[in-house]
Parts: sequence; structure tokens; C-alpha cells
Amino acid sequence: MSNFQVDLTNCDIEPIHIPGQIQSHGFLVVIDDEMSIQFHSDNINNFIAPVPDVLIGKSIGHIESLLDQDYQPDQAGS
Repeated sequence: MSNFQVDLTNCDIEPIHIPGQIQSHGFLVVIDDEMSIQFHSDNINNFIAPVPDVLIGKSIGHIESLLDQDYQPDQAGS
């Protein structure tokens, strides 16, 4: 076990309370009880190859296979 201590003194100023905002180091995916993708945040294209709403209705495993492709958005189109 590590001796890591959590500092909760600034939780109230974290931007997670702002509706419509996703932190830049991740994306949001909403799935249903059958593990089917129902929604994803617009910034998902920063992490996986550009795919429009093709993901809607697909299994969450589909995203995992796309993440395994090591997509580099800054090199897209070059």
C-alpha cells in the first residue's frame, strides 16, 4: 500500500460541476444495460479515429478495439 493522501480542500473549485464540459484528458460514453453505446461526447474524435455517430448502437467493445489502434489526431490527414 502506498502512503498517498487525498487532498479534498479544492474539490469545490474543480470544473466538473459545469454542465456540458468534458475534461480534455478523456471523453464521455453513455451505455445502456446491454452495453450498447447510446451517446458519446463530441471530443471522442480526439482519442479515436474520426467516426461520426457510427458508434451509436454499437457495443462498448467497439470503442476498445478503436482505442487499441493508437490513433494520433495531430497526424490525421497527413
